[in-house]
Amino acid sequence: MNPGTAGSGDLRRRFVSALSRAQVIAFWIFVVAIPLNLIAMTAGAAIGIAATLGLYISAPYRRHRTPLDLAVIIYLAAIGASLLLGRTDAITFRTATSFWPLAVFYFSYSVARYRRDSGERWIWVMLCTALVLSIYSIVQHFTGIDWFNTAFGGQPKVYRHMLAGSAHRYVSVGRYDRHSNHAFAVMFFLSLALSEVLFGSQKTGNRIVKTVGKWGAGLLFAAELVVTYVRAAWMGMAAAVFFLGMAKGRRWLLAMILGGAVLFGAVCEFSPSIESKLKVTFDSKYPANRQRLFLWARSLEMFADHPVFGIGWGNYQKVCPEYIDKVDPKFPFKFRSHNLFLNHLAETGLVGLLALLFLFFKIFSSLYSCVKRSGQGGCPGYRLCMGMLAAMIAFVIGSITTDAYYNGDVSFVMWFLLGQALGARTDSDDPAAD
Repeated sequence: MNPGTAGSGDLRRRFVSALSRAQVIAFWIFVVAIPLNLIAMTAGAAIGIAATLGLYISAPYRRHRTPLDLAVIIYLAAIGASLLLGRTDAITFRTATSFWPLAVFYFSYSVARYRRDSGERWIWVMLCTALVLSIYSIVQHFTGIDWFNTAFGGQPKVYRHMLAGSAHRYVSVGRYDRHSNHAFAVMFFLSLALSEVLFGSQKTGNRIVKTVGKWGAGLLFAAELVVTYVRAAWMGMAAAVFFLGMAKGRRWLLAMILGGAVLFGAVCEFSPSIESKLKVTFDSKYPANRQRLFLWARSLEMFADHPVFGIGWGNYQKVCPEYIDKVDPKFPFKFRSHNLFLNHLAETGLVGLLALLFLFFKIFSSLYSCVKRSGQGGCPGYRLCMGMLAAMIAFVIGSITTDAYYNGDVSFVMWFLLGQALGARTDSDDPAAD
């Protein structure tokens, strides 16, 4: 053997090993920072993406191939076409930043494939760190004190609810700037916690600690979701609970429905404004509902004028005032459609919407394939994929009346968890295959 060749091979192995360590370090920074600090989360993502890019260059593509590659390429191509062929006179900052979470997906997937044990311990670390924010948000809601911004010298954020008798309520919990972003992030955590409760293994570790931890996490996340006042998240999570209950069995389904009703009723008893919010969900005369219908009509008008490639990715906030002012110049909200799919249709046209739907189809089919491959063994891969299937059901249903996906907090969490779920080892995986 040529000594030079042997030396270069050893150097390459060391390089790959160093990149893998950098990935893991960035991975834990990202996991711990998800519910706490956007800057730290972004820093962890940047380190992890850089290390992942190095690994992609230094190893064959088959080591990194994901089930979403084709759908992601089509999705990016459709967005690129909307930028080139749609209206290009009003490109916003979101155009440059919306693809960052997609890179996080590849970083997360790569970590899950390289690390044999990435599925078990990190779930508990994420749930525990997210619980810190859950406890804080619940205390904040009932005390009316914005502890986070007060402690760090910021301006407390107050949101005045439109319903009579509800007084002031705080919805900007921690670093979230909108209560809908907060609610959608919690949906993913709650879905994972419920999957752990239903399908988690008790064979290793302290069974009492695990049981109390899983049920405690689920109850706290559920209470946190309720006090966000986001009806889209409530309806989406109800569908997710129904899906998980059906997957586990009819008895569990009935128990989860009854438990959710009791929890919701208890919270409504302490906060009557939540009950009032729920009652107007399907009331066409409620101001927020009328505003959504008005915005959806304007989105369809944009699509009618630009049916193929839309008005250009990220241009909704710049273009929508033209359409709104023609009908009602005094309309207060002129920046988003409150519907992910109509927003995408207006910005990227029919081509972009079909690409988005195909991407979601591949996400669901890939998660389902992982669930079928892993069986009922209760392995981390099975629990992650079941949790993410439920979370994506909640996300799609909730996105009918809001567009929280465009916020980095939500899309970061979604793509990171998808990478972990699709890349996690299952009972049927052959370690030698990599």
